[in-house]
Amino acid sequence: MKRSRSFIIVTLAFAALLLLCSCGGGDGTDTSAQVVYYTVEFDPNGGSEVPAIKVVKSGLAAEPSAPVRDGYIFDGWALNGVDWKFSTDKVEGNITLTAKWIDAQAVYNYAPVDGGISITEIKRELDIMRIPSRMSGMTVVAIGEGAFEDTSSESVTEIIVPDTVTSIGKNAFANCAGVSITVEGSVTSLGDGAFKGCDVLMSITLGEGLTSVPYEAFSGCTALEAIRIPESVTVICENAFEECEALSSVMLHSTAAVIEDAAFRFCEALETVYYYGTEESFAATSIASGNDSLKEAELYLYSETEPDEAGSFWYLDSKGRVRIWK
Repeated sequence: MKRSRSFIIVTLAFAALLLLCSCGGGDGTDTSAQVVYYTVEFDPNGGSEVPAIKVVKSGLAAEPSAPVRDGYIFDGWALNGVDWKFSTDKVEGNITLTAKWIDAQAVYNYAPVDGGISITEIKRELDIMRIPSRMSGMTVVAIGEGAFEDTSSESVTEIIVPDTVTSIGKNAFANCAGVSITVEGSVTSLGDGAFKGCDVLMSITLGEGLTSVPYEAFSGCTALEAIRIPESVTVICENAFEECEALSSVMLHSTAAVIEDAAFRFCEALETVYYYGTEESFAATSIASGNDSLKEAELYLYSETEPDEAGSFWYLDSKGRVRIWK
């Protein structure tokens, strides 16, 4: 009887131990508390859809890509009419953030041009100047002469140019020092001094159809790191890339037969020229004075397949990135 009672006590103790273990982790920690998530929905308020996200309780929501709306400029998100700050505002429940919009005609003046309209002037400065792709039912295809010239970084931190824009006029963004400029599309028409002094411009796509890189187009763009000159360009004009201190590589075609005075002057970081052509055609290029950095850069010749001959050759991989044949 005593032995039977002892067996029952041991069995009950073992069962209690199993129950205790089932209520905690293998290391004895309590895992019964569940992570709580909340849903953040985005009401585009007439703009393009933005998907909802899940956020851990008391966490910060990741800011989504801005919606778009014809004729309007996105002006951030709000919760019950109060601006939402993604860097500091914590999510403490299921919420819906609503897009804010500003009528583009209250911000920009515009004029009709071939294929659409051109932004001609700023009427009101915003912290982030998002140029709409459409206004008054027409496509925004150009930025006019001097439209953003001398825009101050004290009132504007960023300008975003939509991919519908292919033409940038003379001095359109000249002297926008300290202002981040993003050009989402390819530029096929460019005016003198279009980006002169834009010291935060890091990259830009020049499209086929552009016939020249004009006078002082990128002079003083000290953050510009690389440039691809399209095959349609035949002339790189005076001072086009002067004082582009960070410019380390240039992609050229043999069609660029004339490089005028000081086009690449004071481009001290320029080390590499990726060239579509032969050494003979590069040697035949008319390169004026003041382009020592270009002349002294290492020349790589394009070869779609791995070359048999010795020399410096390059190609583009499947993602369009420059690669060197070893």
